[in-house]
Amino acid sequence: MVLPEQTTVLVVGAGPTGVSAALSLLEHGVKDIVIVDAAERTPDTSRAMAVHAATLEALESIGCADKMVELGLKASQLDVWDRKQHIFSLEVTKSLEAYTKYPFLLEIPQNKTEEVLEERLESLGLYVHRPLKAVGMKGDVDELGNTEVSFESGEVVKAQYVIGADGARSVIRQVNGISFGDPDGLPVDDSIAQIVLADVVFSDDRESLPKQNAQACVHDNAFSLIIPLPKASLDDSQDQIYRIAFNIPGAKGAPPSRPDLPYLQAHFDAVQRFELTSDPAQNPKPLRMTRVLWSSRFRTHAAIAEK
Repeated sequence: MVLPEQTTVLVVGAGPTGVSAALSLLEHGVKDIVIVDAAERTPDTSRAMAVHAATLEALESIGCADKMVELGLKASQLDVWDRKQHIFSLEVTKSLEAYTKYPFLLEIPQNKTEEVLEERLESLGLYVHRPLKAVGMKGDVDELGNTEVSFESGEVVKAQYVIGADGARSVIRQVNGISFGDPDGLPVDDSIAQIVLADVVFSDDRESLPKQNAQACVHDNAFSLIIPLPKASLDDSQDQIYRIAFNIPGAKGAPPSRPDLPYLQAHFDAVQRFELTSDPAQNPKPLRMTRVLWSSRFRTHAAIAEK
């Protein structure tokens, strides 16, 4: 595709935010749109995989909610345990069903969300230009007050409006001097400041693993989550894949950027229910991780772009 030299709206970033913005503009009659992304293709990993009712309602307005619900799992509650027993369940569906047609938490990998959004975009005749990394921006470059965005490739696009949807390290935000921070500046509890995430397969799909709802284990200063993902959503196997997450207190040091299976297993065993660990001293029927499809870490923080 040839990149247009001029447009009414330029959307920089084709993740869920950028594509949703473009779809919303199309739904409201704005047709002259260019959307670009720095990546050659969308990542095939799960990343953000929980979609709430209000988000589904917004996605319904751009024609994407039904397909996402079809591809995802509906969690109606969060089951909370300590290491030995069930403590309580936080019910979702009954609390929400009087207010929304989506009274559940939708569990769907981000790669599937992006697939649905981009398919919808293409069905309306708009395609993402890739790979185009924005490196600069200048305002009022002509008598019409257009803004000029330049790319690493040397290409330039003029636009009346620019939407910066290029993530937490947004080039568009930075070149415009727009700050991005926590307006409250409240400190984060050290015990939850670092979180490890991974998509894993276990040695068996035993009954004590969640089949649809999310499951949490909390004790002392530790917490962990297990959330089932739709089968065949991340690879072609029929293995049941689970998202796991657990905290790493700051006193234990920073977790690796891509935690491997031994690291994940050791820390999972230290924080999860005894009957889900791989330690035969704790669990007479050990449950082991056999495959890691993706893993990452993040630091808990809040930030908002300056007005």
